[in-house]
Amino acid sequence: MSSISCCHTIKMCWNIEVTSSRWFSSSNLKIVRKKTKFKTEQDHVEAKEDTGVPKSKIKVTNRLNHYKTLVEYFESKQCLNALNKIPTLYVLRKFKTPKCLYIIDKDVAGQLFKAMEPHLASYNGHVIEANAGVGLLTTHLLEAGHPALRIYESDSLLYTELQDLLAKYNSNARLIKLNLLPLWTMIKLDQNDHENRFGTAFEGIAPCAWDSDPVMKIIVAVSSKNFIKHMIYSVVFQGGICVFGRPELLITMPSEEYLKLTALPSHGYWFYRGHTVLFRLLFEHTVLATVPEKAFVPWMVKSKQPNTKTGEDDGVMNLVRVSPRRDLFQMIPPHLIKPFWFFVHTMARNRQTKLIPNLEKWIPGIGVKLIAKGYNILTPVGSLSPEEFLEIFMEFSSNKEFSTCSFLPAMESLILRMTSQGLVEEIGAETTKSSNSGSVDSGEDSVLVYDDFDLENLPRKPS
Repeated sequence: MSSISCCHTIKMCWNIEVTSSRWFSSSNLKIVRKKTKFKTEQDHVEAKEDTGVPKSKIKVTNRLNHYKTLVEYFESKQCLNALNKIPTLYVLRKFKTPKCLYIIDKDVAGQLFKAMEPHLASYNGHVIEANAGVGLLTTHLLEAGHPALRIYESDSLLYTELQDLLAKYNSNARLIKLNLLPLWTMIKLDQNDHENRFGTAFEGIAPCAWDSDPVMKIIVAVSSKNFIKHMIYSVVFQGGICVFGRPELLITMPSEEYLKLTALPSHGYWFYRGHTVLFRLLFEHTVLATVPEKAFVPWMVKSKQPNTKTGEDDGVMNLVRVSPRRDLFQMIPPHLIKPFWFFVHTMARNRQTKLIPNLEKWIPGIGVKLIAKGYNILTPVGSLSPEEFLEIFMEFSSNKEFSTCSFLPAMESLILRMTSQGLVEEIGAETTKSSNSGSVDSGEDSVLVYDDFDLENLPRKPS
Protein backbone atom coordinates (compact mmCIF):
# COMPACT_ATOMS: atom_id res chain seq x y z
CA MET A 1 0.00 0.00 0.00
CA SER A 2 1.38 3.39 -0.96
CA SER A 3 2.06 6.11 1.57
CA ILE A 4 -0.62 8.32 -0.02
CA SER A 5 -3.33 5.68 0.41
CA CYS A 6 -2.29 5.23 4.04
CA CYS A 7 -2.84 8.93 4.58
CA HIS A 8 -6.38 8.51 3.30
CA THR A 9 -7.23 5.79 5.80
CA ILE A 10 -5.33 6.62 8.97
CA LYS A 11 -6.20 9.55 11.22
CA MET A 12 -3.26 11.84 11.67
CA CYS A 13 -2.45 14.45 14.26
CA TRP A 14 0.00 17.06 13.13
CA ASN A 15 1.85 19.34 15.44
CA ILE A 16 2.49 22.22 13.10
CA GLU A 17 4.93 24.93 13.97
CA VAL A 18 3.39 28.12 12.69
CA THR A 19 5.02 31.39 13.52
CA SER A 20 3.66 34.35 11.59
CA SER A 21 4.94 37.75 12.64
CA ARG A 22 3.93 40.63 10.41
CA TRP A 23 3.84 44.36 10.88
CA PHE A 24 1.59 46.59 8.83
CA SER A 25 2.85 50.13 8.34
CA SER A 26 -0.51 51.55 9.44
CA SER A 27 -0.83 49.63 12.71
CA ASN A 28 1.17 48.32 15.61
CA LEU A 29 -0.62 44.98 15.97
CA LYS A 30 1.71 41.99 15.85
CA ILE A 31 0.14 38.64 15.03
CA VAL A 32 1.91 35.61 16.45
CA ARG A 33 0.86 32.01 16.00
CA LYS A 34 3.22 29.44 17.55
CA LYS A 35 2.98 25.72 18.25
CA THR A 36 -0.68 25.39 17.29
CA LYS A 37 -2.05 21.86 17.20
CA PHE A 38 -4.32 20.88 14.36
CA LYS A 39 -6.10 17.53 14.36
CA THR A 40 -6.79 16.63 10.80
CA GLU A 41 -8.00 13.84 8.58
CA GLN A 42 -8.35 13.23 4.87
CA ASP A 43 -9.62 16.73 4.00
CA HIS A 44 -6.36 18.31 5.21
CA VAL A 45 -4.33 15.88 3.14
CA GLU A 46 -6.43 16.63 0.06
CA ALA A 47 -6.06 20.37 0.64
CA LYS A 48 -2.28 20.02 0.77
CA GLU A 49 -2.25 17.92 -2.40
CA ASP A 50 -4.43 20.46 -4.26
CA THR A 51 -2.78 23.71 -3.17
CA GLY A 52 0.52 22.67 -1.69
CA VAL A 53 -0.32 24.64 1.50
CA PRO A 54 -1.89 23.17 4.68
CA LYS A 55 -5.27 24.57 5.69
CA SER A 56 -3.76 25.85 8.93
CA LYS A 57 -1.48 28.25 7.08
CA ILE A 58 -4.33 29.30 4.78
CA LYS A 59 -6.43 30.11 7.85
CA VAL A 60 -3.73 32.31 9.39
CA THR A 61 -3.11 34.06 6.07
CA ASN A 62 -6.82 34.76 5.58
CA ARG A 63 -7.06 36.34 9.02
CA LEU A 64 -4.05 38.52 8.40
CA ASN A 65 -5.55 39.60 5.08
CA HIS A 66 -8.85 40.40 6.79
CA TYR A 67 -7.03 42.48 9.38
CA LYS A 68 -5.11 44.32 6.66
CA THR A 69 -8.40 45.14 4.88
CA LEU A 70 -9.86 46.36 8.16
CA VAL A 71 -6.86 48.58 8.83
CA GLU A 72 -6.92 50.08 5.35
CA TYR A 73 -10.63 50.92 5.66
CA PHE A 74 -10.39 52.61 9.06
CA GLU A 75 -7.13 54.33 8.13
CA SER A 76 -9.06 56.01 5.31
CA LYS A 77 -11.60 57.12 7.94
CA GLN A 78 -8.83 58.31 10.31
CA CYS A 79 -10.11 55.94 13.02
CA LEU A 80 -7.10 53.68 13.61
CA ASN A 81 -6.73 54.85 17.20
CA ALA A 82 -10.18 53.47 18.03
CA LEU A 83 -9.56 50.24 16.10
CA ASN A 84 -6.35 49.51 18.03
CA LYS A 85 -8.32 49.49 21.30
CA ILE A 86 -10.65 46.71 20.15
CA PRO A 87 -9.82 43.15 21.38
CA THR A 88 -7.81 41.16 18.84
CA LEU A 89 -10.53 38.50 18.58
CA TYR A 90 -12.86 40.91 16.80
CA VAL A 91 -10.43 42.19 14.16
CA LEU A 92 -9.01 38.93 12.80
CA ARG A 93 -12.16 37.40 11.34
CA LYS A 94 -15.77 37.95 10.43
CA PHE A 95 -18.61 36.69 12.62
CA LYS A 96 -22.07 35.52 11.70
CA THR A 97 -23.73 36.74 14.92
CA PRO A 98 -21.14 38.45 17.16
CA LYS A 99 -22.08 38.90 20.80
CA CYS A 100 -21.02 42.57 20.63
CA LEU A 101 -20.87 45.25 17.94
CA TYR A 102 -18.56 48.21 18.55
CA ILE A 103 -18.77 51.45 16.61
CA ILE A 104 -15.35 52.59 15.37
CA ASP A 105 -16.12 55.40 12.92
CA LYS A 106 -16.34 58.68 14.87
CA ASP A 107 -18.25 60.41 12.07
CA VAL A 108 -20.91 57.70 12.07
CA ALA A 109 -21.09 57.91 15.87
CA GLY A 110 -21.81 61.63 15.52
CA GLN A 111 -24.45 60.92 12.89
CA LEU A 112 -26.18 58.39 15.16
CA PHE A 113 -26.15 60.73 18.15
CA LYS A 114 -27.57 63.56 16.06
CA ALA A 115 -30.51 61.31 15.13
CA MET A 116 -30.98 60.22 18.78
CA GLU A 117 -30.63 63.65 20.37
CA PRO A 118 -34.23 64.87 19.85
CA HIS A 119 -35.45 61.79 21.74
CA LEU A 120 -32.96 62.25 24.60
CA ALA A 121 -32.76 66.03 25.06
CA SER A 122 -35.79 66.52 27.32
CA TYR A 123 -35.74 63.04 28.86
CA ASN A 124 -34.94 62.83 32.59
CA GLY A 125 -35.16 59.06 33.03
CA HIS A 126 -32.44 56.42 32.83
CA VAL A 127 -30.34 56.44 29.64
CA ILE A 128 -28.50 53.14 29.15
CA GLU A 129 -25.71 52.51 26.66
CA ALA A 130 -25.03 48.80 26.17
CA ASN A 131 -21.63 47.61 24.90
CA ALA A 132 -20.15 51.10 24.87
CA GLY A 133 -16.83 49.89 23.41
CA VAL A 134 -14.24 52.62 22.91
CA GLY A 135 -16.70 55.32 24.01
CA LEU A 136 -17.41 57.26 20.80
CA LEU A 137 -21.14 57.52 21.53
CA THR A 138 -20.42 57.75 25.25
CA THR A 139 -18.47 60.96 24.67
CA HIS A 140 -21.51 62.59 23.04
CA LEU A 141 -23.75 61.43 25.91
CA LEU A 142 -21.34 62.81 28.52
CA GLU A 143 -21.09 66.14 26.73
CA ALA A 144 -24.90 66.32 26.59
CA GLY A 145 -24.96 65.93 30.38
CA HIS A 146 -27.73 63.36 30.81
CA PRO A 147 -28.46 63.13 34.56
CA ALA A 148 -29.05 59.36 34.86
CA LEU A 149 -26.56 57.74 32.49
CA ARG A 150 -25.59 54.07 32.80
CA ILE A 151 -22.84 52.51 30.71
CA TYR A 152 -22.41 48.75 30.26
CA GLU A 153 -19.29 47.05 28.90
CA SER A 154 -18.14 43.46 29.49
CA ASP A 155 -14.59 43.54 28.06
CA SER A 156 -11.93 44.31 30.68
CA LEU A 157 -9.69 46.45 28.46
CA LEU A 158 -12.57 48.51 27.10
CA TYR A 159 -13.99 48.83 30.62
CA THR A 160 -10.70 50.44 31.69
CA GLU A 161 -10.84 52.83 28.71
CA LEU A 162 -14.34 53.89 29.74
CA GLN A 163 -13.22 54.45 33.33
CA ASP A 164 -10.59 56.88 32.04
CA LEU A 165 -13.20 58.59 29.86
CA LEU A 166 -15.56 59.11 32.82
CA ALA A 167 -12.68 60.49 34.89
CA LYS A 168 -11.80 62.91 32.08
CA TYR A 169 -15.33 64.36 32.12
CA ASN A 170 -15.60 64.12 35.92
CA SER A 171 -18.88 62.28 35.41
CA ASN A 172 -20.94 60.45 38.01
CA ALA A 173 -22.41 58.09 35.39
CA ARG A 174 -22.55 54.45 36.50
CA LEU A 175 -20.19 52.08 34.70
CA ILE A 176 -21.16 48.39 34.97
CA LYS A 177 -19.10 45.46 33.69
CA LEU A 178 -21.77 43.43 31.94
CA ASN A 179 -23.09 42.48 28.51
CA LEU A 180 -26.80 43.35 28.49
CA LEU A 181 -27.70 41.52 25.29
CA PRO A 182 -28.31 37.98 26.67
CA LEU A 183 -31.02 39.20 29.07
CA TRP A 184 -33.16 36.10 28.62
CA THR A 185 -30.22 33.85 29.51
CA MET A 186 -29.47 35.97 32.59
CA ILE A 187 -33.06 35.62 33.83
CA LYS A 188 -33.11 31.86 33.26
CA LEU A 189 -29.84 31.39 35.15
CA ASP A 190 -31.24 33.42 38.06
CA GLN A 191 -34.25 31.11 38.17
CA ASN A 192 -31.95 28.10 38.19
CA ASP A 193 -29.45 29.06 40.92
CA HIS A 194 -31.48 31.76 42.75
CA GLU A 195 -28.86 34.44 42.15
CA ASN A 196 -29.79 38.05 41.34
CA ARG A 197 -27.79 38.93 38.22
CA PHE A 198 -30.73 40.70 36.62
CA GLY A 199 -31.58 42.71 39.74
CA THR A 200 -27.96 43.79 40.13
CA ALA A 201 -27.77 44.90 36.49
CA PHE A 202 -30.76 47.24 36.92
CA GLU A 203 -30.28 48.19 40.56
CA GLY A 204 -31.78 51.56 41.45
CA ILE A 205 -34.38 51.69 38.67
CA ALA A 206 -37.87 52.13 40.13
CA PRO A 207 -40.92 50.62 38.36
CA CYS A 208 -43.47 52.95 36.81
CA ALA A 209 -46.90 52.65 35.19
CA TRP A 210 -47.12 51.17 31.70
CA ASP A 211 -48.95 54.16 30.23
CA SER A 212 -46.41 56.69 31.55
CA ASP A 213 -43.24 57.85 29.78
CA PRO A 214 -40.58 55.18 29.08
CA VAL A 215 -38.89 54.05 32.28
CA MET A 216 -35.54 53.75 30.46
CA LYS A 217 -34.01 54.34 27.04
CA ILE A 218 -31.49 51.74 25.90
CA ILE A 219 -28.90 52.53 23.22
CA VAL A 220 -27.52 49.36 21.66
CA ALA A 221 -26.16 47.93 18.40
CA VAL A 222 -27.00 44.32 17.54
CA SER A 223 -26.15 41.89 14.76
CA SER A 224 -29.52 40.11 14.61
CA LYS A 225 -33.17 40.42 15.59
CA ASN A 226 -32.81 38.10 18.60
CA PHE A 227 -32.70 40.92 21.16
CA ILE A 228 -36.00 42.23 19.78
CA LYS A 229 -37.50 38.74 19.91
CA HIS A 230 -36.63 38.52 23.59
CA MET A 231 -38.19 41.95 24.06
CA ILE A 232 -41.37 40.42 22.61
CA TYR A 233 -41.17 37.68 25.26
CA SER A 234 -40.69 40.34 27.94
CA VAL A 235 -43.84 42.18 26.84
CA VAL A 236 -45.91 39.00 26.50
CA PHE A 237 -44.92 37.53 29.86
CA GLN A 238 -44.42 40.92 31.58
CA GLY A 239 -40.95 39.87 32.65
CA GLY A 240 -37.40 40.98 31.92
CA ILE A 241 -36.96 44.73 31.65
CA CYS A 242 -40.72 45.15 31.25
CA VAL A 243 -41.15 44.53 34.99
CA PHE A 244 -40.00 48.15 35.42
CA GLY A 245 -42.48 49.53 32.91
CA ARG A 246 -42.34 50.44 29.25
CA PRO A 247 -38.76 50.67 27.90
CA GLU A 248 -37.65 52.37 24.70
CA LEU A 249 -34.87 51.12 22.46
CA LEU A 250 -32.62 53.19 20.22
CA ILE A 251 -31.31 50.12 18.46
CA THR A 252 -28.97 49.87 15.48
CA MET A 253 -29.38 46.67 13.46
CA PRO A 254 -28.71 45.35 9.93
CA SER A 255 -31.37 46.45 7.48
CA GLU A 256 -32.21 42.87 6.48
CA GLU A 257 -32.86 42.01 10.14
CA TYR A 258 -35.19 44.98 10.51
CA LEU A 259 -37.02 43.83 7.40
CA LYS A 260 -37.68 40.46 9.04
CA LEU A 261 -39.47 42.32 11.83
CA THR A 262 -41.55 44.56 9.57
CA ALA A 263 -42.21 42.32 6.55
CA LEU A 264 -45.56 41.94 4.80
CA PRO A 265 -47.30 38.68 3.80
CA SER A 266 -46.12 39.27 0.22
CA HIS A 267 -42.48 38.90 1.33
CA GLY A 268 -42.97 35.17 1.93
CA TYR A 269 -42.45 32.79 4.82
CA TRP A 270 -38.70 33.38 5.24
CA PHE A 271 -39.40 37.00 6.19
CA TYR A 272 -43.03 37.11 7.35
CA ARG A 273 -43.12 34.96 10.49
CA GLY A 274 -44.90 34.84 13.83
CA HIS A 275 -42.47 37.26 15.48
CA THR A 276 -43.13 39.70 12.61
CA VAL A 277 -46.84 39.71 13.43
CA LEU A 278 -46.17 40.23 17.14
CA PHE A 279 -43.59 42.97 16.61
CA ARG A 280 -45.83 45.01 14.33
CA LEU A 281 -48.77 44.77 16.73
CA LEU A 282 -47.04 45.12 20.11
CA PHE A 283 -44.45 47.80 19.25
CA GLU A 284 -44.19 51.23 17.70
CA HIS A 285 -41.09 51.63 15.52
CA THR A 286 -39.49 54.36 13.43
CA VAL A 287 -36.25 54.41 11.42
CA LEU A 288 -34.20 57.42 12.53
CA ALA A 289 -31.02 57.01 10.45
CA THR A 290 -29.16 54.71 8.07
CA VAL A 291 -25.40 54.19 8.38
CA PRO A 292 -22.75 51.92 6.80
CA GLU A 293 -22.37 48.50 8.39
CA LYS A 294 -18.58 48.69 8.06
CA ALA A 295 -18.50 51.41 10.73
CA PHE A 296 -18.95 48.61 13.30
CA VAL A 297 -16.51 45.90 14.38
CA PRO A 298 -16.43 42.93 14.10
CA TRP A 299 -17.50 42.79 10.49
CA MET A 300 -20.24 40.27 9.82
CA VAL A 301 -20.57 37.38 7.39
CA LYS A 302 -23.21 38.25 4.83
CA SER A 303 -25.73 35.87 3.30
CA LYS A 304 -24.63 34.40 -0.03
CA GLN A 305 -28.13 34.85 -1.40
CA PRO A 306 -29.05 38.51 -2.08
CA ASN A 307 -32.42 39.78 -0.92
CA THR A 308 -33.70 40.22 -4.47
CA LYS A 309 -37.30 39.75 -3.38
CA THR A 310 -37.16 42.54 -0.84
CA GLY A 311 -34.82 44.99 -2.53
CA GLU A 312 -32.78 45.41 0.68
CA ASP A 313 -29.19 46.59 0.36
CA ASP A 314 -26.45 44.67 2.15
CA GLY A 315 -23.97 46.59 4.25
CA VAL A 316 -26.48 49.02 5.79
CA MET A 317 -27.48 49.45 9.43
CA ASN A 318 -30.73 51.09 10.52
CA LEU A 319 -31.04 53.12 13.71
CA VAL A 320 -34.58 52.34 14.87
CA ARG A 321 -36.61 53.77 17.71
CA VAL A 322 -38.62 50.88 19.20
CA SER A 323 -41.08 51.07 22.07
CA PRO A 324 -43.98 48.89 23.28
CA ARG A 325 -47.31 50.53 22.56
CA ARG A 326 -48.60 52.79 25.31
CA ASP A 327 -52.18 51.64 24.62
CA LEU A 328 -51.25 47.96 24.31
CA PHE A 329 -53.58 46.79 27.08
CA GLN A 330 -56.47 48.75 25.60
CA MET A 331 -55.88 46.96 22.30
CA ILE A 332 -55.39 43.51 23.88
CA PRO A 333 -56.66 42.92 27.45
CA PRO A 334 -53.83 41.86 29.82
CA HIS A 335 -55.30 38.39 30.44
CA LEU A 336 -55.31 37.72 26.67
CA ILE A 337 -51.70 38.73 25.88
CA LYS A 338 -50.26 35.25 26.44
CA PRO A 339 -53.13 33.48 24.62
CA PHE A 340 -52.64 35.84 21.67
CA TRP A 341 -48.91 35.06 21.58
CA PHE A 342 -49.68 31.32 21.57
CA PHE A 343 -52.34 31.82 18.90
CA VAL A 344 -49.88 33.57 16.56
CA HIS A 345 -47.10 31.09 17.31
CA THR A 346 -49.34 28.11 16.54
CA MET A 347 -51.11 29.51 13.49
CA ALA A 348 -48.06 31.05 11.79
CA ARG A 349 -45.93 27.90 11.80
CA ASN A 350 -47.17 26.89 8.33
CA ARG A 351 -48.32 29.67 6.02
CA GLN A 352 -50.19 27.17 3.79
CA THR A 353 -52.43 26.03 6.65
CA LYS A 354 -56.09 26.80 6.01
CA LEU A 355 -57.45 29.21 8.61
CA ILE A 356 -61.00 27.96 9.23
CA PRO A 357 -60.34 24.17 9.31
CA ASN A 358 -57.49 24.78 11.77
CA LEU A 359 -59.64 26.85 14.15
CA GLU A 360 -62.49 24.36 13.89
CA LYS A 361 -60.24 21.81 15.62
CA TRP A 362 -60.42 23.95 18.76
CA ILE A 363 -63.93 25.37 18.54
CA PRO A 364 -66.26 23.57 16.11
CA GLY A 365 -68.62 25.94 14.33
CA ILE A 366 -66.47 29.07 14.62
CA GLY A 367 -65.98 29.07 10.86
CA VAL A 368 -69.49 30.47 10.34
CA LYS A 369 -68.55 33.69 12.16
CA LEU A 370 -65.31 34.03 10.18
CA ILE A 371 -67.10 33.49 6.86
CA ALA A 372 -69.44 36.32 7.85
CA LYS A 373 -66.34 38.53 8.24
CA GLY A 374 -65.18 37.82 4.68
CA TYR A 375 -62.87 34.81 5.13
CA ASN A 376 -63.49 31.51 3.37
CA ILE A 377 -62.66 27.85 3.76
CA LEU A 378 -59.53 28.20 1.59
CA THR A 379 -58.05 31.31 3.24
CA PRO A 380 -54.40 30.46 4.07
CA VAL A 381 -52.85 31.68 7.31
CA GLY A 382 -49.87 33.13 5.43
CA SER A 383 -52.08 35.71 3.69
CA LEU A 384 -53.28 37.32 6.94
CA SER A 385 -51.98 40.74 7.95
CA PRO A 386 -51.09 41.41 11.62
CA GLU A 387 -54.35 43.34 12.05
CA GLU A 388 -56.31 40.37 10.67
CA PHE A 389 -54.52 38.03 13.08
CA LEU A 390 -55.71 40.22 15.95
CA GLU A 391 -59.26 40.51 14.59
CA ILE A 392 -59.57 36.73 14.22
CA PHE A 393 -58.12 36.09 17.67
CA MET A 394 -60.52 38.52 19.35
CA GLU A 395 -63.41 36.74 17.64
CA PHE A 396 -61.95 33.37 18.65
CA SER A 397 -61.41 34.37 22.31
CA SER A 398 -64.88 35.92 22.63
CA ASN A 399 -66.51 32.57 21.89
CA LYS A 400 -68.12 30.96 24.95
CA GLU A 401 -66.25 27.67 24.31
CA PHE A 402 -62.86 29.42 24.47
CA SER A 403 -62.31 28.81 28.19
CA THR A 404 -63.21 25.11 28.00
CA CYS A 405 -61.55 24.02 24.74
CA SER A 406 -58.06 22.51 24.50
CA PHE A 407 -56.44 25.82 23.46
CA LEU A 408 -55.57 27.14 26.94
CA PRO A 409 -54.24 23.78 28.28
CA ALA A 410 -52.01 23.52 25.19
CA MET A 411 -50.68 27.03 25.88
CA GLU A 412 -49.92 26.23 29.52
CA SER A 413 -48.16 23.03 28.49
CA LEU A 414 -45.90 24.93 26.10
CA ILE A 415 -45.07 27.59 28.70
CA LEU A 416 -44.21 24.85 31.20
CA ARG A 417 -41.85 23.27 28.69
CA MET A 418 -40.22 26.65 27.97
CA THR A 419 -39.45 27.14 31.67
CA SER A 420 -38.39 23.55 32.33
CA GLN A 421 -35.28 22.79 34.37
CA GLY A 422 -33.66 21.06 31.42
CA LEU A 423 -33.73 24.23 29.31
CA VAL A 424 -32.18 26.30 32.10
CA GLU A 425 -29.34 23.80 32.51
CA GLU A 426 -28.75 23.83 28.75
CA ILE A 427 -28.50 27.63 28.68
CA GLY A 428 -26.18 27.59 31.69
CA ALA A 429 -23.83 25.12 30.02
CA GLU A 430 -23.70 27.27 26.87
CA THR A 431 -22.92 30.40 28.90
CA THR A 432 -20.18 28.62 30.86
CA LYS A 433 -18.60 27.37 27.64
CA SER A 434 -18.61 30.90 26.24
CA SER A 435 -17.17 32.53 29.35
CA ASN A 436 -14.41 29.93 29.67
CA SER A 437 -13.24 30.59 26.13
CA GLY A 438 -12.17 34.12 27.10
CA SER A 439 -10.39 35.96 24.33
CA VAL A 440 -9.15 32.80 22.60
CA ASP A 441 -10.37 32.53 19.04
CA SER A 442 -12.08 29.15 19.10
CA GLY A 443 -14.54 29.70 16.27
CA GLU A 444 -18.25 30.17 16.78
CA ASP A 445 -18.10 28.38 20.15
CA SER A 446 -16.45 31.47 21.62
CA VAL A 447 -19.52 33.58 20.88
CA LEU A 448 -22.69 33.28 22.95
CA VAL A 449 -25.50 33.21 20.40
CA TYR A 450 -28.88 33.31 22.11
CA ASP A 451 -31.04 32.08 19.27
CA ASP A 452 -34.78 31.66 19.67
CA PHE A 453 -35.90 28.50 21.43
CA ASP A 454 -37.00 25.49 19.41
CA LEU A 455 -40.48 25.34 20.88
CA GLU A 456 -41.25 21.99 19.30
CA ASN A 457 -38.19 20.14 20.60
CA LEU A 458 -37.57 21.52 24.04
CA PRO A 459 -35.74 19.19 26.42
CA ARG A 460 -38.08 17.44 28.82
CA LYS A 461 -37.37 17.09 32.50
CA PRO A 462 -36.85 13.40 33.32
CA SER A 463 -39.60 11.90 35.43
